[in-house]
Amino acid sequence: VRLVGARGLRAGDSNGRSDPYARVFLAGSVWQSAVVFATLEPSWDEERTFELPQHLPDALLHIVLFDWDQIGAHDYLGEVLLPVAALSAQGEADVWLQLGSGVPDSGVTGEVRLLLRRAELSAAASEAASDRARLSTRAGQAAAP
Repeated sequence: VRLVGARGLRAGDSNGRSDPYARVFLAGSVWQSAVVFATLEPSWDEERTFELPQHLPDALLHIVLFDWDQIGAHDYLGEVLLPVAALSAQGEADVWLQLGSGVPDSGVTGEVRLLLRRAELSAAASEAASDRARLSTRAGQAAAP
């Protein structure tokens, strides 16, 4: 999963901008992007590899965007749910996905851009990806804003 960027986000701050970051969830793993300050069109260009166990064919890629705030709770900017089964077995997809909230009149606007690649990993590569995901998840929890 490569989190490329977003556009058309709503302003979460009084200066008419947001300080967006994303949390990405898949199959029990969590990854958090960097915060991009003072923009409604962040560019992250960050990538993570997730291992998807074969016993989870109905897994969902869940991306939630927030506006980082130094004081108080971070503001919700929207989210996307994408069934992993929608991805082809091999190959890449470059997609813009509309943010939603599930709540009418929530004020959520914008889209998030992802480059998605689904590939079969060798046993060694699969173990290395699992190790990286565990380390990344621990680091993300320790460094959460």
